[in-house]
Amino acid sequence: MLQPKSVLGLSNPLASVDTSGDSAPTFVDIDDDGDLDAFVGTAAGTLQFYENDGSAANPVFVERRGELNPLASVDVGGLSTPAFVDIDNDGDFDVFIGKTYGSVLYFENEGTALSASFTERTGMSNPLSDSVVGDIVSYDSTPAFVDIDDDGDFDAFIGDVYGTAHYFRNTGSAGSPQFTSPPAAQNPLKDVNVGYSSAPTFADFDSDGDSDCMMGESYGTVLFYENTGSAMKASFTQRTGGENPLDGIGVGGRSIPVMIDIDDDGDVDSFVGSIEGTVVFIENMENMASTPFNDLYVDFSTDSNGTGAIDFPFNILADVVAAAAPNSTIYIEPGLSPEAFAGADAIMKALTLMNNGVGTVRIGVPAKTAGQSGTAGLRGGFVSSSGEARGKK
Repeated sequence: MLQPKSVLGLSNPLASVDTSGDSAPTFVDIDDDGDLDAFVGTAAGTLQFYENDGSAANPVFVERRGELNPLASVDVGGLSTPAFVDIDNDGDFDVFIGKTYGSVLYFENEGTALSASFTERTGMSNPLSDSVVGDIVSYDSTPAFVDIDDDGDFDAFIGDVYGTAHYFRNTGSAGSPQFTSPPAAQNPLKDVNVGYSSAPTFADFDSDGDSDCMMGESYGTVLFYENTGSAMKASFTQRTGGENPLDGIGVGGRSIPVMIDIDDDGDVDSFVGSIEGTVVFIENMENMASTPFNDLYVDFSTDSNGTGAIDFPFNILADVVAAAAPNSTIYIEPGLSPEAFAGADAIMKALTLMNNGVGTVRIGVPAKTAGQSGTAGLRGGFVSSSGEARGKK
């Protein structure tokens, strides 16, 4: 069962990312050191690499350029959307990259799990070549891989500019992939159309043994489709409102989500790329300790001004404020006059400030620590994090 949103905000480990447009994040342990590293596609068609210099539980991403970026030489021409998968079952990760004109490029890892070295494969050596996807996928291809039929190999779904998710079943094997497009009736996402710029990603969000789907779209929201079938026979049902764990999250345009356990706590977190080039982090709080506290705690450890609060544009944390527990206290500082409001008063005050276009609204609990502050009442589900998370005004 989906949990309600919590308002406990944690710092965004990819807050420094700025691709100047159309960021497409994905995660993979590219150096086999036991933690997840990040690659981010860009509007220009290149890929940025962020090595995890921290740990599996506490990621610290550091951008690596030049020869330290194993995909530094790759330029697909526009709107690069990478997806890593061990498609040839040789123990290291290969990468498929979508692009503006609808093709899906394939780069085989000829190195090792410890030291990646990518070589582009074309023609019949690319299992998702134009001969397979060219007449089906149009512009802005966005690939995702998942074993949707539980047969031991990876199948592919590819979003595109027209809002559908095209299904390509792997009829080969784990070591020798062969993708075919089955009849439309066999596509478990056949009834899904998000309008424009579909961007699917898969993970077992509800821990029931099958893969659920998050879908980005052109307006920047994220839709949730629960797998109400099984691991062998998927059937997706859209969940809206409070049943969508990312309800209320918006990134301004062209959302590209990825679901991954980034902090090694056993649940699925989410990152969302945006048309603005930033990456939003939304943490899953389902496994957080249930001890209630009196005040809202927001970890602003990454703030640049050292005041214990971060300045946010007026429309960014509306979703966090609206999800606040009724008994919590939110400290709001418009300009230089800090005020404290509780419950509904805090929500109304913050929304009024936001809707009036106040330049900054600071939310935080001065002189508090995570052990002294928290949330009262609501817990579990996803939370907006300090960084670039946006809610609806």
